[in-house]
Amino acid sequence: MRESSKLEDCPLPSELFYDVDNDVWLRPLDGSTYRVGVAVPLLFKVGKLSNVKPRPVGTVVKRGQSLALLESQRFTGPLWAPLQGEIAGINESVVAEPGKVAEDPYGDGWVVELKTHSDPILAGLLTGEDAVKRYEEKIDREGIVCLKSYPDHRITALAETCEMILTKVGDYFFKFVKPGETLHVVTQDPATEVDMLKWARDMGQELVDMKRRGKLIHVLYRRV
Repeated sequence: MRESSKLEDCPLPSELFYDVDNDVWLRPLDGSTYRVGVAVPLLFKVGKLSNVKPRPVGTVVKRGQSLALLESQRFTGPLWAPLQGEIAGINESVVAEPGKVAEDPYGDGWVVELKTHSDPILAGLLTGEDAVKRYEEKIDREGIVCLKSYPDHRITALAETCEMILTKVGDYFFKFVKPGETLHVVTQDPATEVDMLKWARDMGQELVDMKRRGKLIHVLYRRV
């Protein structure tokens, strides 16, 4: 199992501004317009998005109001406005193909453009090392684990024996996970990394990633 820093596989471009509490980023386009999108840590909490519904161009929002509705297989919630302003543009490509948010979250996966007279720094948004430090604290606090790919499904499998854990994993995997989709399994001792790897080999499935955080093991399987 590979050793990694907490933010490995959770990129945070240093030139962006972040509303860390709400997992939102801003990219300056000119003096008053910003592109707004979803920060990667949110995708590891909720999985790849299946629906993105921005509010219409011309909508005036206050900070903390919704810019768009985001949906995944296990999440429905807003993309919060990090600043007061007016929606000046919508990324129609992510409306048509929500998967683009995960494919290029800080590029073509942006959601809306926001025109504002607010200053991101004065509003308390973070950038560079300040954003990284705050995200490290958040990841510890919320138990977020960044893996090599975003999960489509997630289960917590805790049991008295490894056999019971792997039975639960197999029951869920072959019932709910479609070919090409991924399952994030959170487990702990008595399961071991060797057991989780052996299960993938025995079942003919792909083990995409595995990390240990404290007593918990995080495993990402992909159904082939």
